[in-house]
Amino acid sequence: MPFTDRQIAALKPKTSRYEKMEPGRTGLGIRVTPNGSKTWAYRYRFGGEQRRMVFGSYPNMPLSKAHKALADAKDKLRAGIDPGAEISEAREAERSAETVGMVVEQFILLHVKRPTEKKPNGLRTAAEIERIFNIYVLPTWKGRSFTEIRRSDVTLLLDEIENGRGGVMADRTLAMLSKMFNWYAIRHDDYISPIVRGMARTKPKDRARERILSDDEIRLLWSVWSEAGTFGAMMQIGLLTGQRRAKFATMRWQDIDLETGLWTLSTEPGEKNNPGQLTLSARALNIIGAQPVVKDNPHVFAGRGRAAVNGFSKLKRGLDEKSTKANGGEPLPNWTVHDLRRTAKSLMVRASVPPDISERVLGHVIGGVAGIYDRHPYLKEKADAMVKLAALVERIIDRSSDDVIANDG
Repeated sequence: MPFTDRQIAALKPKTSRYEKMEPGRTGLGIRVTPNGSKTWAYRYRFGGEQRRMVFGSYPNMPLSKAHKALADAKDKLRAGIDPGAEISEAREAERSAETVGMVVEQFILLHVKRPTEKKPNGLRTAAEIERIFNIYVLPTWKGRSFTEIRRSDVTLLLDEIENGRGGVMADRTLAMLSKMFNWYAIRHDDYISPIVRGMARTKPKDRARERILSDDEIRLLWSVWSEAGTFGAMMQIGLLTGQRRAKFATMRWQDIDLETGLWTLSTEPGEKNNPGQLTLSARALNIIGAQPVVKDNPHVFAGRGRAAVNGFSKLKRGLDEKSTKANGGEPLPNWTVHDLRRTAKSLMVRASVPPDISERVLGHVIGGVAGIYDRHPYLKEKADAMVKLAALVERIIDRSSDDVIANDG
């Protein structure tokens, strides 16, 4: 008895993939994967060999169309034509026509920005992933056939990026390419990613940064930040709070009690940990209070429309130019926004903040038994850490060298 629509709709996913064949030895089957997707397939013999071809996915291809595709395939068999080979050739021609630009667009839309229950806005790193493809991949590969990209092409592209922007950026691009190639391979039976082990340009230990700002650099940069508008104020808050860029850059007015200084940090889907709540220092509150409130924009550091400030790379380059000029034409050793977080941690150590408290300020996961059972919020202790951090920063920028705690103290 042939399949019915009710039977197909009632098929439930299991822990492993399975295939249910239509009664009556028609050769038609439907494969169900653990994630619930259903694919029509036809098993047949040609030239004495057992073969299998895929028609399409359900419900995009309903039962009626699957039966029509089955009838067409059997007509070809009776005419001595292998229907599976014919479809494979057509699909190969279709894939050859797919350019890298087309696949990147699909990858961004269907994977990077695809909303899920845990990530309703897509991946948190969507903007950075798209930026990497736009800057480092598409200018060279956009019009090329996707399936013709070989290992040597990837190696050459990484060489160019490493020579121009360094090994770390080359490895970031490699990671994005690997995700896209694997995503494509899942959707095409005979596609193999050109990326193999050993293509990375750096080692994880080499990528770990140790850079912190010296007192002289803090003093110089603070002066530059004070004249750099919204982005400069954002850098000051980054140093005074030790938070990740994504946290202080998207700070919202509704999350801050300007009277008590209590800042409630929102938790993003998939985020492991954050400080929860921090009581900001008076210095930090003064900087925040000086920011203009932009109508219909909820962010303290407001950008266009309802968005927070963006375009970090361009703004950071502007700061670097100003700091070079302020330093007598001598550029400072390269520093990143994330270095502010590492610097804040080091300053808290100098200011005698207990290590476990500074870790809670940074929002790091506390390991061991303490991390499991200690649910105390430590609001008072974290508030004290914020005060001590701000006080030390003030002594540094005010050039009160006699009062500044020594780096090794």
